[in-house]
Amino acid sequence: MKNKSYYFLTIIRYAVYLLIGMCAVFYGELKNTEMYYFIVFFLMYIIVTQFRIYYLRNRKYVSVSMVVDLVLVCFMYSYVRNFSFLFLFISVLDSSIMLSKTQAYASGIICSVVIIIQNVKIPFSLKAGTNLINILFSILLIFTLVFIGDSFREEQKRKIEAQGLYDRLRESEEKLRGAYEKLERYSETVEELSILRERNRISREIHDSVGHTLSAVLMQLQALLYLIKSDKEESLKTVEEMTGFVRGGIENVRRTVRELKPTDFDRFEGVFAIEEMIRKYKKLTSADIRFILSKEKRSLSSDESFISYRVVQEALNNAIRHGKASLVEVSMQFNQDRLYIRIKDNGVGTDGIKKGFGMTGMEERVKKLGGNIEFYSERDKGFEVTVNLPKSSEEKNSIINY
Repeated sequence: MKNKSYYFLTIIRYAVYLLIGMCAVFYGELKNTEMYYFIVFFLMYIIVTQFRIYYLRNRKYVSVSMVVDLVLVCFMYSYVRNFSFLFLFISVLDSSIMLSKTQAYASGIICSVVIIIQNVKIPFSLKAGTNLINILFSILLIFTLVFIGDSFREEQKRKIEAQGLYDRLRESEEKLRGAYEKLERYSETVEELSILRERNRISREIHDSVGHTLSAVLMQLQALLYLIKSDKEESLKTVEEMTGFVRGGIENVRRTVRELKPTDFDRFEGVFAIEEMIRKYKKLTSADIRFILSKEKRSLSSDESFISYRVVQEALNNAIRHGKASLVEVSMQFNQDRLYIRIKDNGVGTDGIKKGFGMTGMEERVKKLGGNIEFYSERDKGFEVTVNLPKSSEEKNSIINY
C-alpha cells in the first residue's frame, strides 16, 4: 500500500495532530495541570493511532483500538471543546480504510453520537452557546471521511487484485515459456533422432545392396583371373554377370539418394531454403518472424531461388539489425506468370530511405530477371520491401495446388 495515496493520507494524519495541538494552545485556555493531562492523553492518542496503522491488521483489534480512541477523545474534549470533529478525524478515516464497509459506517454513526452527546446536555437540551451548525458540519464531515476512506479501501483492493492477477499472468507466461523451450528442445531431440535413424537406415541399405554387390563383383574378379586362362567363353559370361551386378548396385545407390532427397525438395528447393533461413533467424534473434506462403506453389528456377533467398536474407538483416524490429512478416505469393514477395516489419522506420550496398544489391539482382522491387517506410511505422519477379523462361512447370 506504499503509493501516493498512502503518503498523502500520512501527511493528513500528521497535519491533524498539528491542528489538535494548535487548538489546545490557542483555544484551550488550559491551566498548567490541565495542560499536563491534555498532553498525556494526546500522546496516548498519537501512540494508539500510529500503532494501529502500522501494526494492527486483525479487524477485531482495530475495533478495540477505535474504542480506546473514543475514550481518549472524550478526555481531550473535556479540556478543548472547540473543533470537536478534529479529534475524531483520524479514527473515522482509519475505520473506513481498515474495517469493512458496514463497520466503517457504524463507526461513523458512533462518532456522530459522541459529538452530539458532547454538545448536548441531558436530557437532550442544547448547551448554552453551542453552535448547531458546527455539530451538523462535524457529522457531515465524518460521513464524507467514511465515504472517502471506503473509496480508498476499494481502490487498494482493486490494485491488489490487479497486481495478483498480473503476478499470476507473469507466472503463467514464465511456465508457458519454459514449456515452449522444453518443447523446442524435445523437437530438436526428435529431429536429431530421426536424422540418426535415417542415417542408420541408409547405412544398412548401402551395406545390404552396394556392399553385397561389390563383394560379389570382387569374388567374380578373383575367379576371372583363372577363367581367362582356361575358358574364355565362361570368362565372358562372368563379365556379363559382373556387369549386371554393377548395374544393380548403381540403381540401388540412385534409389537411396532419391529417398534421401525427396521430389518436393527438388521442386521447391528455394522455398525450403527460405523457410530454413527464417527458422534460424527466429532461433538466433528475439524477433517474431512469420512466413506466409500461398496455397498455390510452383517450382522455381535456380535464378528465382537464388534471388528470392538473397532478397529475404537482406531484408531480414536490415529489419532486425538496423530497424530494431520485433515482428517481421515474410509472404510469398505465386501465380502462373509471376512471384510476389513482401517483407514488412514493425521497426523504427525512416522518412528518408537511403539505399546502401544491401538495397542496391537487391535492386540489381531483381532487375537482372526483369523484375521490380520497391521500398516503403515511415518513421515509427516500420519498413516494407515488395518484389515481383516474372516467371523464368527456363521454368515451364504449371502451378501445383496443395
